[in-house]
Amino acid sequence: MDHKLSLEDDGIYSNSAIHYGVAGYDNILQSFVTVFQIASYDDWSSIMFNTQNASAFPSLDFLFYGLLIIFCSFVLLNLLLAVVMESYMESEMLENQKTAEDLA
Repeated sequence: MDHKLSLEDDGIYSNSAIHYGVAGYDNILQSFVTVFQIASYDDWSSIMFNTQNASAFPSLDFLFYGLLIIFCSFVLLNLLLAVVMESYMESEMLENQKTAEDLA
């Protein structure tokens, strides 16, 4: 499956189709940046296509990216919203207690 995105291009650091050489899994920092980029839906499909071009098992790459997107978008987003909502409810409760004390 060729997506016309070459990882062997001499201009890898000047080619936007391969993310200027930033997206990849060569080291831990680059991996974190790549996973964050995928989780934020920032052109994740071209990263997946590049990985499929470089991989011996492209169907496993599709499974990895699919599960990563499902996990990040649903689980982590809901976890973040739950923490923000809990913090808001706690601050509102403290404000209501302070108002009740001022009225008493």
